[in-house]
Amino acid sequence: MASNQSGSNDEAKKIAAALKEITQESNRVQQALKKVERGLKLDAGNVDLIKQKMELLQQSSEIAGQKLNTLQETQSRVEAQLRRYSAQLNSSTKEQEKLAQATKELSTFFEATETDVSSFADVLGTRLTNAIRNGTASTDEINKALKLMGRNTLGASANIDEMRNALRSAGEGASLDQVKKDLEGISKKAGDASNALNDFAQKQAGSLTSNVTSVVTQALDVSSLNTKIDIMFDVPEESVATIRDSVTTVTTYIGDQETALEGVRKQWALNKDQSDEANASIIQGAGAIANVYGQIDFAELVQEVNDVGAALGISNEEALGLIDSLLKSGFPPEQLDTIASYGQQMKEVGFTTNEIQAVLKKVSI
Repeated sequence: MASNQSGSNDEAKKIAAALKEITQESNRVQQALKKVERGLKLDAGNVDLIKQKMELLQQSSEIAGQKLNTLQETQSRVEAQLRRYSAQLNSSTKEQEKLAQATKELSTFFEATETDVSSFADVLGTRLTNAIRNGTASTDEINKALKLMGRNTLGASANIDEMRNALRSAGEGASLDQVKKDLEGISKKAGDASNALNDFAQKQAGSLTSNVTSVVTQALDVSSLNTKIDIMFDVPEESVATIRDSVTTVTTYIGDQETALEGVRKQWALNKDQSDEANASIIQGAGAIANVYGQIDFAELVQEVNDVGAALGISNEEALGLIDSLLKSGFPPEQLDTIASYGQQMKEVGFTTNEIQAVLKKVSI
């Protein structure tokens, strides 16, 4: 802003100098014209004086044109500057409104959950916790905090859009008790979704034949697998056992350890902030789906789950549930990579996740 003001001041000085120069030249011409006119009063037929007068009138006209152009340029620059200032003010006002709204939702979240920012220090990290505590957090930082705290409190698969709507309702007249009730409903729904996904995976695991298990057992060398995990994964030591179990489970589903390793690696790499349990749950569900739909590559499915989650602003568990639901309704497995791009486009124009799912289901019919 200071740079813009400095530039504007420099332009104003240049224009003022140009106008001063034009005015001085105009005064010189006017004085010369008066002198010629006095001469013509004494000698009206003097050809030289008449010629001088015509030349001076021509110069006066040109100077007037220059002055008009400069004034018009000044007006255009002033109007452009005013438009810039207006746009900046409007943008700043909108950002302040967003910050105020996010701050209200944050306050309502703490009230409804009977917590404060210190309760989530481990989840948010020192910098974000201090920013919120000191009142210096930006809108984006508050949004990030609400997402992290919401899933920590309501469940990893909690719908954050629904949570934000519930928090926003407090400013629209809803009581705190009603907000608490809405949050409890969101938490329950997240728990039901998680249980349903786990049940699905367990059923698929139970349907595998003992022959497949036998083949995998013979092919899987635990020592070799541990070495590959050490090389491919950048995770704490305590995560290795969960990762190894996940690779083993998926290999049982799809019969391909290398693809299982790659898919599991992607899930942990893309979700370092999630718990091992949450990542393992996604891997188990994705493995079960890859087993049912043989043409689906497990590693690509894991990538698509993360892409859909990011595009629609939902959890991986919700994204996996959405993909599973679409496949069951007849969505072509070979077109899974279009869900994220189409979904994001619809999200940007105002569709909810449920509406996006309904549209994609219709397309698949």
